[in-house]
Amino acid sequence: MNHKITGCLILGFILGWSVGLLLSPDFIYGQQLVAQHLSQPRARIYSSLEEAIGNSSQPVVLIFFSLACYVCWDELFEMKEFIEKFSLPVLLVGVSTDESEELKAFAARYSFQYPIVRDEEKKLYREYQVRLEPDRLILVRNQAVYRDDSLLDYSLRREKAKNFLFGLISP
Repeated sequence: MNHKITGCLILGFILGWSVGLLLSPDFIYGQQLVAQHLSQPRARIYSSLEEAIGNSSQPVVLIFFSLACYVCWDELFEMKEFIEKFSLPVLLVGVSTDESEELKAFAARYSFQYPIVRDEEKKLYREYQVRLEPDRLILVRNQAVYRDDSLLDYSLRREKAKNFLFGLISP
C-alpha cells in the first residue's frame, strides 16, 4: 500500500476515534463534573470564628480537627453529610491549627465547602477548653449549648450530637 494512503487511513482512524471519544457519554459526563467542580464555591479559611460566621443567627456546629487525624476527618464528613441530608438550618465550621495552605488543599481535594477557622494561636481551643481532636461543640448565639462527651465512643458521640441537633431545630 502507498505510504500516503496508509497515512491518510491512520489519520482518519485517529480523528474518528477522537471525535467518538469526545462525543461519548463518559467524556461528556466528565466535562460536566469538571464544570460542576469549577462552579462550586470553595471553602474559605478564616482567622476567627466571628469572621467565619458573620452575623448569622443560626446554630453553629464546631468540629475541632487535625489533618493528621483520620478519625477527625470522619467526624467532619459525617456531620457534613448529616446536615446536608436533612437540610438542617445550622452552620458547620471546622476549626484547626494546621497551616492555611494545607487546609485549602484539603478543602479542595475533598470538596469541603464549609468555612474553616485556622486557630493558629489556639484561641478557640482555650475558650472552649478543647484538649483533643476531634471535638464537637454546638453554639447558639455564641454560647456552647452542647459538647461531646469524651468518655463515649465516637459512634455514640455522633448519635448524641445528631439527636441534640434534631431537638434544637424542631419546633
